[in-house]
Amino acid sequence: MQKFMLLTSILVLSACGGGSGGSSANSTTPPTNPEIPTGTIWQEPTVSEDVANSNKQITSMRSAISNSTKVVAYVEEQLESFIETASVSQPTSLNTTNRAAFTWMAPSTGNNLSKDEQALEISKLSEWLLLDTTTEEDIVAVFNHDKQKLHKAMHVLSKGNNPCFIGGSATETAACFKNTWVQNNSSAIEEFESNGKLETFNLNDIDFKMIEGNKTETFEIVVNENGKITGLHFRDKNRERIGDSNDFDFVEMLGPDDAKVEVQAKLSYESHGKNIGTSGLKYADFGLLRFNSEQPGFEFEEIMPYAGGYEAKRIDKSDIENTVTFNGHAIGQAGNTELADDSATLVFDKASGDETFSASFDNWYDINVVKNDTGIIFTFTGDAKDGPTLSTPTISTPGGTNGDIEIIGFETAYYGDSKSPSEATALFNYSQDVNGLGGENADYTHVNISFGGKAE
Repeated sequence: MQKFMLLTSILVLSACGGGSGGSSANSTTPPTNPEIPTGTIWQEPTVSEDVANSNKQITSMRSAISNSTKVVAYVEEQLESFIETASVSQPTSLNTTNRAAFTWMAPSTGNNLSKDEQALEISKLSEWLLLDTTTEEDIVAVFNHDKQKLHKAMHVLSKGNNPCFIGGSATETAACFKNTWVQNNSSAIEEFESNGKLETFNLNDIDFKMIEGNKTETFEIVVNENGKITGLHFRDKNRERIGDSNDFDFVEMLGPDDAKVEVQAKLSYESHGKNIGTSGLKYADFGLLRFNSEQPGFEFEEIMPYAGGYEAKRIDKSDIENTVTFNGHAIGQAGNTELADDSATLVFDKASGDETFSASFDNWYDINVVKNDTGIIFTFTGDAKDGPTLSTPTISTPGGTNGDIEIIGFETAYYGDSKSPSEATALFNYSQDVNGLGGENADYTHVNISFGGKAE
């Protein structure tokens, strides 16, 4: 019987955590008395309990998140140079047609907002100032309502270089901002949009990555308007979810070009981020995409290691403040042998910048991968056992080749709410021509491993 191989083994890296989340920031309904604006200025995204429970069948990642931590840090940094004005008059009426747009804005005097809440409020006011629908008259109304808060919002937008508030009246300030500052400060606006604007993200925003050699593939989780996972988008098609399971329909036209057959199969999203710690990863995930088909003539079972996460929670290596060790799992394959280690580690060394990934497999070698400024060093010890035998690696260049004999790659991603990441993922892929012949005569062994872990 013909056996059609659908895929070669692939590996993945990216990152994210815990199955809940899904609305966005909101303003409250205008209060009965418009002279005393009240209400929540920002609310972390959530989804219904039913949706959260359904999503947890697939992943422990948050169904939706915000960038509020990053925004707070950015706004507070800009306000470090702000000099508080002396006397600020009590709020006056917000008598304007666009009043509802800023009813979340509590007065500066006498409020009980925390420092972080005040930063989020300033971010929302800065964002409101940039709206095309915000008129000079609206800005005048806010000026008269809370001059100091408006001053802070313009200060954040201009990074302390705003001339519109220097000795100007409400009318002059509004006209200067709308007619001069906005037109002449596109780069400052772009920076605010990137760093200081409150946003929400959901599972649709994550590209899970798979790598083999120099080739990559991606897939996305598909969610509906309520934040519920309904499918996977893979190879330009939406694969529909089967009930509330972690399985998806996989239908492809396979076979020779002149005799393609519609093949029915099942695609399973096998999360291993769910198994990290007591509650799983919340900003990242890693594991296997598993394909199964028993259709006559097209029987196959293939796996593709993957990883991915929320870019809004990703922390650049250069911003990590201290050495961090992540304890977690490694999952993948070497040749046709599946690999798993639930005591794998990834260490980021702040002093040297080295990243070290270590895993021990019961059915294969113990491996160690080090990435630094000079390249990638892959070593292994022990016995190949059930897996393929490798010869000693001879290269240490990222993505490099040596006479078409070896290809090596190692990628990492760090996630969290500060410069001390709480989660990490890694992707290691290695290909070796074990007979050393190269070209069409090469006998390649492919190793693809993904890792996910939490900080100690």
